[in-house]
Formats: sequence, structure tokens, C-alpha cells
Amino acid sequence: MSSLYENYNSGNDDNTGIGNTSWRAQTFLVGGTEHTVTSIKLYISKIGSPTGDFLVSVRAVDGSNKPTGSNLTSGTTDVSTLPTSPTQEWREVSLTEYTLEANTTYAVVLNFPNGDGSNYVYWAVTNDPGGYADGKLWFSTDSGSSWSDLAGDGDGLFEVWGNVALNFASINLEKDSSQYAYITDVNQTGLDLNSDFTLECWIKFESLPTGTDGYAFISKWESNKCYSFDYYANSGSPLLRLSVSDNGATAPTVSVSWSPVVDTWYHIAVAYDKSAGEATFYVDGTQQGTTQSGLDISVFVGDVPFIIGQVETIWFFDGLIDEARAWGIKRTLTEINDNKDVELIGTELHLKGYWQFNNDYLDQTSNNNDLTAVNSPVFFSDVPFTGGTTTSSSTSSSTTTTSSSTTTTLDPQEGGLAFGEQNPTEGETEIAWNTFSDGVGGLVDVEGNPLWGKMKLNFNEQGRSNVYSYGNSMLRTYIVTRNRYGTGQGTATSYIRGSTTKFNQDDVLPVWEIYLVPIEKNWKFIQVREVNT
Repeated sequence: MSSLYENYNSGNDDNTGIGNTSWRAQTFLVGGTEHTVTSIKLYISKIGSPTGDFLVSVRAVDGSNKPTGSNLTSGTTDVSTLPTSPTQEWREVSLTEYTLEANTTYAVVLNFPNGDGSNYVYWAVTNDPGGYADGKLWFSTDSGSSWSDLAGDGDGLFEVWGNVALNFASINLEKDSSQYAYITDVNQTGLDLNSDFTLECWIKFESLPTGTDGYAFISKWESNKCYSFDYYANSGSPLLRLSVSDNGATAPTVSVSWSPVVDTWYHIAVAYDKSAGEATFYVDGTQQGTTQSGLDISVFVGDVPFIIGQVETIWFFDGLIDEARAWGIKRTLTEINDNKDVELIGTELHLKGYWQFNNDYLDQTSNNNDLTAVNSPVFFSDVPFTGGTTTSSSTSSSTTTTSSSTTTTLDPQEGGLAFGEQNPTEGETEIAWNTFSDGVGGLVDVEGNPLWGKMKLNFNEQGRSNVYSYGNSMLRTYIVTRNRYGTGQGTATSYIRGSTTKFNQDDVLPVWEIYLVPIEKNWKFIQVREVNT
């Protein structure tokens, strides 16, 4: 399910008409996190009896922040199904999913070709210029050929819905510029890999080495030799290779034949079995050749850097690299295949280093093996896959009874938050009821123990939790478990809200959603509340 991103959704005190050649547009600024747009919600109605499609699109903006160019994505809704003014509704218009770049301004462009002076779409706006600080309302009288400031009006009410943009960049390494990325030995954690290990990444060659030249993928191999995963031209009989040293000076190398081509994405992996001195090579989830034996049965721990893109200041890679991973375990073919086409979370067992190259060199694991780039490589939007992450949290629920006194638990089975739970047993963080806000700056009434007693809500009162962070944005399943006690009058309704960006306990936004069934969201921050209605 999509999440709410940029929006201006309160304070409407006016409307503006849209029809025929009279178009409207609202610009908005994407925050610091790149995300997709899947739909736009607008607070609209109809005047008269219009028929036909109302067109909603997203466009780029020019230097004056006016809409420009063709549609980046678009969708329609049937205007005949809109309520008649003065009744209005939030109408969601689905768009073809499109990635919006971080810190970039776009425009929501609205038009209704079939409209006339008596039949048109009415869009809610405000009379507060500057009410939405990150955008502006524009109008056009010539079907979008030119745009002017809509004097007297502030901004149109809108919501941008979408998903976290996953795997949206790769690193482009140029051999001729000697580009690579590394972390020094003194700063790395877990990359000595002195047991079973697996190295993997996506690569796309811009050129292929010739003669006795080669390209390195991942190595810890300089004055002291530890391990190196590379590609060797071998005078026309190319090889995918792994070298492992047990003494830091000499090392056997095993290899399998492989003949890649340029401008094609490949997923490559090698799994090392320390006790057997063996290596198994995989390309695109298929084993290459037979398992190769003859490697050293221990790995030297040397004080040399961990490097992506070169070895021994030679064999610089030429092309794109994405999703580089170092594991402290021998991965199976099934494990490699199950995870090669998705981004990981970074908390996976035995994962020692994980670099997504989504416009940065950060390690996604808690080892914090962040890389330093050499000779200014750049990031490209060319990636081998897009899509979701591998893990979602599931939760357990219990039966409920209605009361005006409530407790609420949010119990991810793999750890998380427990609200007012008397005996947390799932590894959750115990949360004190006396930190729950009444929504207007005060705290709720608590009966009994402030950690796990009863939150008491009178009629029309609410209790909202603190805002808690899960550490990263990912697709999770949330189940709110309600355990209610007492015999008071009223119905306690559960709500949930979240965001990829931080918000405060009593903020108006993001919008609350009534909790009825488990929901999936790409949220980093989450909050729940109960309202006695």
C-alpha cells in the first residue's frame, strides 16, 4: 500500500473552476527522500452536469517553477461520479507509478477538456498565499501553453501518495579514471571474512578487458593478500575467479569459464567453503561450472583496505556496480536466488557489509562499513531491478471487547513496540501509558501501573502514543491488537498513522487512518491512538 508524502490538505476556504482551456496546477517540493508517485488525491466537486474524464498529471517545472514539458505520469477520473458542490470529497486518481527525485519541485497539472461555463470541476483552494510553503498555485487559459500566478488564492488542496523508491541508482566506475571505493582496515568491521563467506554484486560492463588484463569486483588484497573476486581476460578464454590466501603472501586461485558481453546486467556471486577449500560460482542465479577445489582452508587477516572496483591499484573495473554484499557464511543457490532481485534491510543474519549505491556509499548493516570514493565516480539511474525489500514484520492479535477504557498493543513478532501490555513476551519495548498524549498538549489518565495499567478515555477523548522509529523505511505489515477492559459507555476506535519522515506526537499530519484490518505500509515512523466515540 502507498504512503502519504507531499500534501496540503486543510484550510480550504475557496474554490477554483477547471474546464475546457482553463487549467490549474499546484507545484510541490519533494523532500530529502526519493519516492514514487502512485496517485494524487484532490478535494474536488462538480458544478452542473459535466461528463467525461478529468485529467491529472505530474510535470516538471521550469526556472520560474511553472509547469513545463509533457506529462511524466498521468491518470483520469470520471467527473460524473463527483459530488455536486457544495459537497466535496477527496478523490484519488491513480497514476502510472513514477519516481520523483529528492529535493526536486514538480507540478500537479489538472484539466477537464469537456468543461464549459456551466459544467466544470470545482477544486478546493485557500485564500492564504504562502499557506503551503513548498509550492504555488498556477492557472492557464490556453490549455497549459502558458502559466500565470493565480492572484488572491493560496494553494490547492492535494495529497501525493506513493512508495519508497527502491534501488534507484548504481555506481559508475571508469577504468581510465582509476575510480573505485574503499574502506581502510582500521575502520572496517566484519570484512576480514576469515571463515566461510559469500561475495555478490550486480555488474554491467562498459568494456571488457583483453589479453592478460582483468577487472576486480570485490577485494581485500594489496601488500597483504586476503581474498579477491575478479574477472580475468586470459588471452581470449575469460575466467570468473576467486583467490584466497592463508599467509598474506601467496594464494591459490580457482576459476570457471565465463564470457559476458557489454551493456548487460549480470548478478555474480561466489561462495567459499573454508573447511573444504572450495568455491562455487554463480551468474544470474545459476551455478557456473562445477564447485572448484584447491583453495587455502583459512583466510589471512591482513591490514589492507576492503575495495570495490579494483585490486592492487590495477585491474580497475569499467562499468556499473550495484547491490554489493559481503556475507560471513556460505550462501546456498536458493538463498542467492531468493534475494538477488530485491534490496535487503541490512539486518540479515551473517550480512557483514551491504552497499546499495543509492546515491551514497553507506553500508546498510550495523557494521557501518561506509566506503570512500576515489577519483569522483558518479551515480547512474541505470539499475538491474527495482522493487521491494525482503522482509516484512508480521504481528499477532487477540480478541477485543468494547469499552471506554482501553489498552492498545502493537506487537511485531520480531520485536517492536508494546503499548500498555502487562506481560510483554515478544521482545517488545515496554512503553509507559503516562507518555500517551491527549492530542492537545496534555497526558491521558492512567489507572493503575503507569507502564501497563489502563488508559482511561472519557467520551470524545483520545490517547495517542509517542512517535516511534523502526530505523528504516520498509514494507511492513502492521496489526494493532486491542485489549479493552471496563464497562464504560462509548466505542473506542483505533487509528494508526506513519511516515518515512519524522513527525511529532501532536502534529496534525500525517493523516490518521481508522484501523480495521492489518495494513502494509512503507513507514519508518509510526504512531497509534484510541478515540472514545
